[in-house]
Amino acid sequence: GVRGIARTGDRTMLASAAFSVPRSEAMPFLENLELQLQLFPLGSRRRTKEGYCSLYVSAPEGLHLQFMLALGAVEHGPMECYFDRPNKVTGRHDFCPLEEQCEANGDAVVRLTVLQVDFVPAVGSEGSFSPRALADGGMAAGRV
Repeated sequence: GVRGIARTGDRTMLASAAFSVPRSEAMPFLENLELQLQLFPLGSRRRTKEGYCSLYVSAPEGLHLQFMLALGAVEHGPMECYFDRPNKVTGRHDFCPLEEQCEANGDAVVRLTVLQVDFVPAVGSEGSFSPRALADGGMAAGRV
């Protein structure tokens, strides 16, 4: 589990498989938009609190996301981000003390709750969807 990885001193990022927000007829643009969760068990380079992990979400360029992030019982948000460039990530550098949120077997449950999502195409791009269409209430969770 993630506790074992942290105890070895391995500073590697753990990334979820890419996943999509459930789409509706009003939001056909969501079908191919992949999100990813990124957990740094020992914290990212920007972490300032000893023993804290870092947790982030990445999304495609043009996505505007309002969301909550959780690891175990600790939840942060609502947060908001406009992913205005490729490979942008957002979240918390000092998310929580990892050890306190691990389950007995060393795993940790990470959750993303999407409050609202819309797609704002870059200026000059073509698209047949409304840039302000909204989705409410999607959730993704995973065990690391």
